[in-house]
Amino acid sequence: MFSVRRVRFHADCRRVAASARVIVNLGQVQLQFGARASSSTGTSTGVSANREPSEKQWWQPGSTFLPGPRVTSTVGVPPLPDAADLDVNRGSSSYVSRKWTHFAAAQCVPLWVADMDFRAPLPMRQAMASAVLDDGCIGYSDPTLATQIAVATKLDTTHGFDGRVADNLGAIRWLPGLIPALHHIIRVAAARYTEAQPMSIATVTPIYARFLATGRIENTAVHEVPLRCETMGTHELRYALDTVALEEALSHAHCKVLLWCNPHNPTGRVWTRDELLSVARLCVKHDVLLLSDEVWSDVLYDPTATPFIGMAGLLDDVPGLLERLVVITAPSKTFNIATANVAFAAVLCPTLRRQLIAVSRDKAETPPLGYVAVLSAYADPKCAAWQARLIAYLQANRDHAFDVLSRNVESTHLKLTRPEATYLMWMHVGGFSPEAEVMRSTFFARHGVALTSGSQCGDPLGERINFATPRVTLDHGLDRILRAFDELQEGPPLR
Repeated sequence: MFSVRRVRFHADCRRVAASARVIVNLGQVQLQFGARASSSTGTSTGVSANREPSEKQWWQPGSTFLPGPRVTSTVGVPPLPDAADLDVNRGSSSYVSRKWTHFAAAQCVPLWVADMDFRAPLPMRQAMASAVLDDGCIGYSDPTLATQIAVATKLDTTHGFDGRVADNLGAIRWLPGLIPALHHIIRVAAARYTEAQPMSIATVTPIYARFLATGRIENTAVHEVPLRCETMGTHELRYALDTVALEEALSHAHCKVLLWCNPHNPTGRVWTRDELLSVARLCVKHDVLLLSDEVWSDVLYDPTATPFIGMAGLLDDVPGLLERLVVITAPSKTFNIATANVAFAAVLCPTLRRQLIAVSRDKAETPPLGYVAVLSAYADPKCAAWQARLIAYLQANRDHAFDVLSRNVESTHLKLTRPEATYLMWMHVGGFSPEAEVMRSTFFARHGVALTSGSQCGDPLGERINFATPRVTLDHGLDRILRAFDELQEGPPLR
């Protein structure tokens, strides 16, 4: 029902990049990078990666390289969150985008890491600039009272703490990002449950790769509990919690932490109240610490049909949950400020909070600009308006990508999610011959598009698409995905 294994974080990603670079540099294959528009006939021809340096790249204004006709759909293109976002910031003398440079040698369209190709809201950028230029705000600092109140209000309303954090601002633990909290909760469990050594942790798969990598780094085995995968119609995937398998994992005497993600990365599920109650009750029943990562809670597409319910919203219904619950979140994914290095945990239990403080003394400082960004994100109405425009744009991209892929690829080769939240689409890829499975992790990069390999997320059949980019970039990526599937539909690779 579940497996225990250690996953090498980013190993597949490096292999993709390395393989793609070798392919391009040695000219072993001809990568198709879209279509060249013809002014005379209106027809198009395939374009090789080995084109003349003088020709414009596909992303440059005036380029004649266009995505193929199959990427059209009836889904309109809303206004961008910011009109300047049409000129994607791929890097400059002072900023190098890892998303764009990691696969630059292979000239891949980057639809991989969960970073958006949209600038952070202008009011937020102005507030951060003012903090440096006007206040000289660069040294060690603490959050202002206004920032603490803004975060407490966010936790109490969106995440279900219902006034408990506003009444106790000390329940907020500031962090230089979410990933340190994954390590801290494992360290707490190791110190708290000395009789359960060697300790293990659990999570559901597929899952954000860092959940799996944290176990390896902390030298802790990971119980991987596969989610139930259901097919709706011909192409759509929907994932559900397997409570029997989850209890089997949590009932192990050495399993003392559950790393949970809601909304879920990478499937885009917004978990229902019944599913969350099952998770919370099982953690209390088996005395397991529950870390709930809720960073995607502000990227929802239909809050009426699939409302976000924070794990703290169950505190009154699940006795014993308060003593075991840590909720972490940040404005990083919603506002594209991942390296502002600011996040926070909400820990109501004083004992658990003291234990977290004791094992986290090696954490880095939260930078002052991070505090400025948080206050802007949660208190500036202009940022809220930007967020609304962002959600509308992302929803249109989601529907467009689903339509293009499901309409042009046979269901035997492709199943994919229509995420309820996040800007990540998860697809299952079939059609590889047994001999070709070794090629799976580099398959899409060889066709000119960089995705997140499912093997990093605990599901080697999966690929994750990041659709948080201007439509023109998304269309170039979708065109290359379709070209990759053309190869599968003509016959499995290496067969």
